[in-house]
Amino acid sequence: MVRKLPPYVVKEYTRHGKLIYYFRKDKGCRIRLPYPNEPNFMPAYLSALSGVPIEQGYIKPQKKEPQTLRWLVSQYRKSSHWASLAFNSRKRLDLYFDQVIKKSGNVDYKKITSKHILLGIEARKTTPASATQFLASMRALFKWACKQEYIAINPCLSVENPRYKSDGFKAWTKEDMVHFQNYWQEGTMPRLAFEFLLYTGLRCSDACRAGRQHLKGNVFSIRTQKVGTIITVELPDSLMRLLERTSTGKETFIVNRDKENMDAHQFSLWFTHKSRQAGVHKSAHGVRKLSATLSAEAGATTHELMAGYGWKTVSQAEVYTKGADRIRLGINSSRLVASSLNSEPNKKGAELIAKKTVKSNA
Repeated sequence: MVRKLPPYVVKEYTRHGKLIYYFRKDKGCRIRLPYPNEPNFMPAYLSALSGVPIEQGYIKPQKKEPQTLRWLVSQYRKSSHWASLAFNSRKRLDLYFDQVIKKSGNVDYKKITSKHILLGIEARKTTPASATQFLASMRALFKWACKQEYIAINPCLSVENPRYKSDGFKAWTKEDMVHFQNYWQEGTMPRLAFEFLLYTGLRCSDACRAGRQHLKGNVFSIRTQKVGTIITVELPDSLMRLLERTSTGKETFIVNRDKENMDAHQFSLWFTHKSRQAGVHKSAHGVRKLSATLSAEAGATTHELMAGYGWKTVSQAEVYTKGADRIRLGINSSRLVASSLNSEPNKKGAELIAKKTVKSNA
């Protein structure tokens, strides 16, 4: 009795009259097989049928990828996207990834829904800033996972940012500026740091890296670490003179007392300490806010602020332009009321109000 061949197995005779067997499914390529009566025929046939390579007479089982959240985070940390992030961004994400892995590392990431993300936010309701950063870390992870087709639906898409009232870092005022300048005289490193932050509006992560390599004449240009945009500003003569009068570092303008460069965290702590010595209990980022506020109140447009401060979205710049517009419109409105009742509006009073309106707008 003739033995029936398995599906997709065909036999042919070569031009030399030799009988051979092939596996061919539909219009796919032909795969040579042993004779059906040989012991290695069936393993070879199953290998061709499944597309899995055969090793040592048996089909090597497919390795199933783990589906835990711990594994997904580990893959993200190996990705090119992760490598492209700034050091401080990776450090911040790592903090929240470690928290999540410690509590839910063995959870199947494919079963995570928006409800689980919301529960994570709710668990951090007493620390709103932490809740916001937790959501940001999950968004980064699952956005990448969705692009890599590890998941079909991003569980963070429908989750809104936690709402809480906070102005963030307190902005410096003009009074703070005067206190600081009176305490730290020209020629000191804290004074240079303050003036440099004020006139450039840089973040700590960029101010600590700034050096003469970024200067051409009095034009300063640097690629920001956080966003990656290039900021180009013109330094005033007063700041250029201050750079000459101050003993700066070889690679960076701002150095510690040992003439060593500082990273962003060290610079931030150092500047906060110097500010407190001057009686100003605020941070370096508050100087950036003062700089943006002064620029907006002087008439800078939204796009000018975006270019000067390295913002990518209009909404960030509008925080300052809208605040400045409210001041101007409020003064104009009060003048209209005064002019409708009096022949001579109180211009002096309005000017005094305008001088006291440097407030936090972020």
